[in-house]
Amino acid sequence: MVSVKKNILLTGSHRSGSTWTGQTIAANGEVLYIQEPFNVFNKKYHKTPIKYWFEYVSEEDSEEQQSKFREYLNRFTKFDLTRLREDSKNHSVSQYPRLVYGALRKNSFKRRLFKDPLALFSAEWLQQNMDMEVVIIIRHPAAFAESLKTKNWKHDFTHFIRQEKLMKGHLQPFEEEIKQFLQDEKRQDDIIEHASLLWNIFHHQIKYYQEKYPNWIFVRHEDLSRRPLTAFENLFKQLNLSFNRQVKAYLQKSTQATQESKLQRNSSDNVLKWKRNLSQDEQERIYQQTSRIAASFYAENEW
Repeated sequence: MVSVKKNILLTGSHRSGSTWTGQTIAANGEVLYIQEPFNVFNKKYHKTPIKYWFEYVSEEDSEEQQSKFREYLNRFTKFDLTRLREDSKNHSVSQYPRLVYGALRKNSFKRRLFKDPLALFSAEWLQQNMDMEVVIIIRHPAAFAESLKTKNWKHDFTHFIRQEKLMKGHLQPFEEEIKQFLQDEKRQDDIIEHASLLWNIFHHQIKYYQEKYPNWIFVRHEDLSRRPLTAFENLFKQLNLSFNRQVKAYLQKSTQATQESKLQRNSSDNVLKWKRNLSQDEQERIYQQTSRIAASFYAENEW
């Protein structure tokens, strides 16, 4: 009999389609969808130990620190009477039945899905400590850059520098480049420079996982988008989840819209949006800066 992990971690880089993928998985009604517990802005659950964007938790941390993370994450998966009493203090008596219903509903799920690209560097620890099956989404560097450019999203790279264990370990190959980037205001203002470095950092880590954990599930955003029914059916089979009519209906709704919205898009057309929205110069710069690592995930004819 195949061993089934209780929880699922869905991670990768941000802007990789993890929300769409996570909500598609949750559409079958068998898993509880949990949104980004590693988000530093997540104030819903108090006593959060999360201090940095893309926090790195590992077995090298003290047992006290690891226990804080376990306790924090368990608050997303377990809802006991003590917790109910705590939450009821912040609500009126009239809302108490809703809290009870919410607790019972959450506890009815046998499996939980943590959708969290911010947990990428902590995937090893989560897999070992939280009974997790790991799914990692990969996205084309130019598509990632186009998405960041559209949103004008920039990352504070000091959140990497301030994590000493992360810099001495996984990000050691990027230490000098990150420091140089932080000293160059012109590069920091350039979204293409910004996105290319960030993509390299994330996918260097993903490549490490692919080599060390061949049993983890790795899927490209482009493959999910181009052949959603086939690709998701295979993903559901790997996760031992039912690919039911609710999932198929959600995929039809979320991939065949005529106008783009937050989660509704013509998914196949969306794959190559970067070719239309990035200039030739921008595409060439992204290729020059990312192609060495990208070669592990994308062929030359996919540029």
